[in-house]
Amino acid sequence: MLGATDAGKTSFIRALVSARSKLALIDLDPGQKMIGPPGTIGFGSVDALERFVFIGSTSASSLSAIWRGADALGQTRRSFVVNTAGFIKGIGARLQTGTIAAVRPDAIVLIGEADGLDGVLAAQKERPLVRLQRSPLARRKSAGERRRLRQAAFEDALQQAERVEVPQACFYPAPPQLFESAARPVCALSNAAGRDFAYGLLLDLEPVTMLVHGPIGPAATIRLGKMWAEPAESGWRLLDTLSPAWSG
Repeated sequence: MLGATDAGKTSFIRALVSARSKLALIDLDPGQKMIGPPGTIGFGSVDALERFVFIGSTSASSLSAIWRGADALGQTRRSFVVNTAGFIKGIGARLQTGTIAAVRPDAIVLIGEADGLDGVLAAQKERPLVRLQRSPLARRKSAGERRRLRQAAFEDALQQAERVEVPQACFYPAPPQLFESAARPVCALSNAAGRDFAYGLLLDLEPVTMLVHGPIGPAATIRLGKMWAEPAESGWRLLDTLSPAWSG
């Protein structure tokens, strides 16, 4: 499913999945989520997340991370529809080219004008292309509304989160030795096979302590990205500005 921001992709996908209940959803938009927490791409249904891949950023410009996750989630044997980010111009065209290569769709649906995707679509002649007009009901969201939606998804991800110590887990990349403010990095826990299974916040380093939502089990790696959250009256507030990448 391709299309610019606020073209009606989400509404179309919800209607499609509702009509075909066995159709799974791969959500490749790390910022404006259909399923899963911010900074991840997810697999499941429109009502339930079954698996996620942590990319550590809400920006769709994290090309290689999105492609790796798309490739991993696209290995399912179930039929699925893919929700992509509305980032289609310039580097966004490169993002969508790599996404198509990673998920290998049977068909491509484009909502609205190609608007930067002409070259991408021209290279996909072997795949059927369905063009749909932009929905007249699609509404442009303001930056503030997008921020509120990300925060709501973040709060939902931390509901019933627990404070736990994580012994014998390695960091990737390595964190700084000290935190200089009250803000804490968003992170994920991965098992020995490299599969992410829990999402949360890194609270302390000695001992390594996290606020985690998800099944708590043996963790091989604590994965860090560019996202931070700071304490707020409601719990934790996801910061709008992404930090520089961690250095090993």
